[in-house]
Amino acid sequence: MENNQLDILQGGHVVGKFFKSGKAITAGDYKIAVLQEDAVVTSFTDEDDIDQIALWNISGETLKAGTILFAHNSKGIKSLTVSSGSGFALGNMD
Repeated sequence: MENNQLDILQGGHVVGKFFKSGKAITAGDYKIAVLQEDAVVTSFTDEDDIDQIALWNISGETLKAGTILFAHNSKGIKSLTVSSGSGFALGNMD
């Protein structure tokens, strides 16, 4: 079985997650996500469950590798799923 999600650790604490297509990142205190490959984002909500795909007008768009995603209202990322590509999400690294 292929692992589609791996933790990013700093000092023994989880500060982020790697993700691949079809695997949602959820329940984290993530501030940004960075795409490592071209990707289509299929779900993206902030802490208030506001649809960030609609706010950024990126529905159906292929976003390029290196794109940095963050919630429009400076809230944390609650969930993010891509149908293709991969990336990582990072939270508070204090």
